[in-house]
Amino acid sequence: MVEPLNLKNLNQPQDELKKDEVLFTWKAALSKEIDKKWYFGLLSFCLLLIIIAVWRRNYVGAVCLLIIGSLVYILSNREEEEKNFIIQQNGIQVGNELFRFEKLDSFCFFDDPLELCIKRKNNSGGNIIFPIRSREDLYKIRSVLLKFLPEKEIELGFMDILRRKIRI
Repeated sequence: MVEPLNLKNLNQPQDELKKDEVLFTWKAALSKEIDKKWYFGLLSFCLLLIIIAVWRRNYVGAVCLLIIGSLVYILSNREEEEKNFIIQQNGIQVGNELFRFEKLDSFCFFDDPLELCIKRKNNSGGNIIFPIRSREDLYKIRSVLLKFLPEKEIELGFMDILRRKIRI
């Protein structure tokens, strides 16, 4: 069977067709496994605050703490969402979102958990952090990204450090 012609692509210049060329792709889960210590700490802290609220006869506060603690537990237990990460000539695509290389400054890698960290040029919105599944992927990603961005050590902000510590 003959495939129909895509007239949209015929009107585009050849340079634009190459911008969508896939250089490397990998899959990884966006959420991470959370340590049992995190659950124990959350439960202990919430129970302590609930006991204090009941002792001070602040029943509304106790109920709010119970709801907030339950929501945090439920949201952190949701199933891992696996995404496709695609490095193209014009940027890195995650789902429908494209991070263009001209808006990115540099990249580096972190261990435990294995992640790719990309710094934006204008520092708005913080660093972009992508999970990586294996060391083999890391080496391939590094070799492709070096064609577009320099590899520099990136200083993490407070929220990035907190996210890495509690692994969310």
